[in-house]
Amino acid sequence: VLIFGVAPATLGTPRTPGAPGNSGMPRAPVSTEDDRIRRRNEEAKQWATRPGYFKFVVDKDTSKMAVFDGTTRIGVFSVSFGSNKSEDGYGRQGTRNTPIGVFATHAGRPSNKAFTWFIPYDVPGRTDMGIHGPKEVFLGGLLGLIHWTAGCIATTSRADILTIKAAHAKALQRGTPSRLIIGRGIDFRTIPGW
Repeated sequence: VLIFGVAPATLGTPRTPGAPGNSGMPRAPVSTEDDRIRRRNEEAKQWATRPGYFKFVVDKDTSKMAVFDGTTRIGVFSVSFGSNKSEDGYGRQGTRNTPIGVFATHAGRPSNKAFTWFIPYDVPGRTDMGIHGPKEVFLGGLLGLIHWTAGCIATTSRADILTIKAAHAKALQRGTPSRLIIGRGIDFRTIPGW
């Protein structure tokens, strides 16, 4: 019996040609972008444990950012990120996602009144990516429950970004390199200084 021109034996999961019970259909291709994201996530987990850096370590699964100056923990902060939360690739300008990976960060600068302070980081093919304060000071706590940015990482309080600003500036004055590490399933307890 054929259903819409497909034999019932071919319905279901495609199998490898030559395998027992094979329908002869080729296996669906695996996305190379998925492989790149998996590799970047593993790299992020490894970088999180490296000493000698000022590190912003973001776990997208918990919406938390742990900040370390070498092995000194500055704090753990609730954060919001791109409204396209499920997308982990680099994307392109306007995709509103926060990508997974390890990124160089730079000296911060004043931002407009809504964001307080802006610490830029480099993402291939993107501009104006950074860590900054909340959109509205009085909504900061609520913004930790939603993801609203264009891809940046936003703290949920003005006090948090000011704490980060002070520690980051001191590290840069000493010549300490600085990295933003974004991943999924990062266990902060594995980071030296936790």
